Amino acid sequence: MRDIYNHRYAVTVNGEEKKVLAAPVKNAYFYGGWRYFDIEEMGVCLFSHDFAAPAQIVIRPQFAAKSVRVRPETPYTFENGEVRLSLQKGAKFSVEFDNDIYGNLFVFAEEKRDFAVHGDVVSFPAGVHDAGEIVLKAGQTLYLEEGAYVNGYVKAAGDDIRVCGYGVLCGTDFEHDDEKPREMLFCAKHGKNLLVEGVFLLDSPAWTLCVVGYDGVKIDNVKQVGSARNSDGLDICASSNVVIENCFLRNYDDNISVKAQAGDIWGDCRNIVMKNCVLWGDCAHSMLIGPESNPAEGNVYENIVFENIRVLEHKEYHELYQGVMAIFAADNAVIRNVRWENIEVDNISYGRLFSFTFTEAYATTVGRKIENVLMKNVNLRLPTNGCGVAAGFDAERKISGVVVENMVVANQKVKSESAFIYKNEFAEIKVK
Repeated sequence: MRDIYNHRYAVTVNGEEKKVLAAPVKNAYFYGGWRYFDIEEMGVCLFSHDFAAPAQIVIRPQFAAKSVRVRPETPYTFENGEVRLSLQKGAKFSVEFDNDIYGNLFVFAEEKRDFAVHGDVVSFPAGVHDAGEIVLKAGQTLYLEEGAYVNGYVKAAGDDIRVCGYGVLCGTDFEHDDEKPREMLFCAKHGKNLLVEGVFLLDSPAWTLCVVGYDGVKIDNVKQVGSARNSDGLDICASSNVVIENCFLRNYDDNISVKAQAGDIWGDCRNIVMKNCVLWGDCAHSMLIGPESNPAEGNVYENIVFENIRVLEHKEYHELYQGVMAIFAADNAVIRNVRWENIEVDNISYGRLFSFTFTEAYATTVGRKIENVLMKNVNLRLPTNGCGVAAGFDAERKISGVVVENMVVANQKVKSESAFIYKNEFAEIKVK
């Protein structure tokens, strides 16, 4: 049986030992003009606590460590090779010894709760389960109890579907070769009122959590780590009225991608909000809108908000896929009324802060327009070689109504377009 545990860390909570799960991550690098990558292993410690009394956490790395960093910032002490934290409430954070961001430890300390499942429930209790394909129909609930480790993938369709619990859904045992057919870890198609909350999604073979053709979606407190090519964290496709909050996502591809098309299904994307989330990109974008659309219909993306987002890492070598905040207008799509506000970015090891372009990538033609985009209170902590790109296509297919308000890079406020990597004559931007 495959060892599902990581042995580089020992963790206790109020003196009780907690298991640390193994999670593969991918470290990409260029050498001699070619992209290479190493598969490395990080640890994930997931537990719940009632917080009537503080959770006293002790982390002991099973190796000599000289320094430690905890992100997002959480008070800690580091003495005698141990990290100690006292939590008064639930928290999710990364613990990184000696600046190692590929062998680090995620701690997901959850507040104990009753998920109150009832009705038609597919349930997995604590323990390891080889489930394979799990099919959910209208009105069903999938419950993963804390301590459940389910080797499987979910295909859902219909109204009023719920997935909940503090358990793990893992795709490691399924085909990951990107030249062969692969399964998404969770895919829901066609319906209303989808709720996904609490679960940890691990090592999807392809897209991780994909929603296609839904009206009314809530994704709350989902944790996710993916290393496969195309392991997008969230793919919100042809769907509207979506709220995503309190999530912690690490991927070797886009953390979230909003698309108007998935397979043979097309539709507009309206009223989508992502807030209070932590993102980590080992490859590609953190937050992407487009490009997949239907050229015959010219889909509309509108009223899309990203608010109170912490980006711990962004790394992408290929210019096409760079951008913590990105818009790709393709296939006659219109993208408008987009807001990024209160965005904190720790580090861009390779890439750019934003990229707004027209493209024929994954498309047959470019989009129609990008308009009314606000980037407000955006802070990149470390310096970068230019903060972004805005490139319209021509006088008809242009970018208009973009406002940059209080963007700060390495403690220096962006005051003019001179801070951009590139902006052409078909892009209108106001800097405040």
